[in-house]
Formats: sequence, C-alpha cells, structure tokens
Amino acid sequence: PDWSRVLRCPEIVIEHRQVSTPGRTDRNLNILEAELAAGKRTARNLYYYANELRERGRLQEAAGVYAEYLQHPAAPWERYQALLHLAACNGSGAPIREAIQLDASRAEAWVRLAQLLGRGGQWGEAVECWDTAICCVRPGEGMIVEECYSEAWLRDCLATAAYQAGDNQRALRESLLAIRLGSPESGRLRANLPAYLSRLPL
Repeated sequence: PDWSRVLRCPEIVIEHRQVSTPGRTDRNLNILEAELAAGKRTARNLYYYANELRERGRLQEAAGVYAEYLQHPAAPWERYQALLHLAACNGSGAPIREAIQLDASRAEAWVRLAQLLGRGGQWGEAVECWDTAICCVRPGEGMIVEECYSEAWLRDCLATAAYQAGDNQRALRESLLAIRLGSPESGRLRANLPAYLSRLPL
C-alpha cells in the first residue's frame, strides 16, 4: 500500500505532498532542526521531524526520533501512525503489535503484520491477520491507507497467503471473491485458478 501522508476527517481532507520547488526541498527539515536545536522537543516537532527523516531514507535516525516521540502523550491516531512508521524504519514487529493493542479496529496494522508474517513464512498466522483486516471498518479520521480497506485487494492478498499455507480451497474461494468484487488484478487471479483446482482433493 501507499502509506501516504493523508489526514482524513469527516468534513475535510488534508493531503501533504512533497514540494519539488528548487531551494525549498529541505525547508521543513531545516525549520524542525532549528526548533529542536532550540530545545523545543515537543511531541509535534518530534513527530514531523521523524517523518521528514523517514521520507529521506534516514531510517535509523527516524526510528530514534519516533521512539522519543512515543514517550510523549499524543492523539491515539497519530501515535498509531508513528508506531507503524517506527516498524517500517527498524523492521520490527513489536511496534505493529503495539499499534494493534492501541486500536485493533483499524486495518493498517493488521495488514502490516500479515505482510511481516508472510515474509517470515508464517502463512497460517498471516491468513488470520488478513481475515481480521477484512473485518475492519474504514475509520472516519486519522491517517488512512485506502488500499487497506479495499476488500478486493485484501481478498487477493488473503488468497496468496492461503495458497502458501497449503489451503488451496480457501485460495480458490478468495480469488473468486476478489474477481467478483472487481479486482484490477482479475486477469492474474483467473490465471491462478487452474493451479488451485488441480490441487484440490478429488
């Protein structure tokens, strides 16, 4: 998914995009570094400074700043997002699990955990996470990754996890559901169906 910087509230949508104007690329970074150098290590400054570092690929530095930010009180949705960013920076599953403990109703952390488990070959556990993500209702506020609330995409991912877990019947069922829901990957999903069918018991 595109873990973009988009804040959605019931009445408004605010999207922060990178500005490519020459000479302004590091404007926000420079402002935040000046604030922090002046001793203004507020939760707000730390959060946005960590974001700037992460977007520049300075992941180790960003992880340290996110960890410091998480020592401060903060809005739950922002803390949730910081935990997922921290996990992306340090490759650890612990912040993802903490995000789930903070708010298990959101899909983003379940998706990240499913992906992490899949990379580790823990496909059975990944299937459970994809199942949970499908049940999550898109929230009305906070940083939202739209793909994580797309049932067609989630069922596509679930089909892959089920196949890897050896459950070809489930992989077949989820692929058919994803196709029915209008997945843009319908061609690939259809191409996979014969392989699933061939592995089903007679």
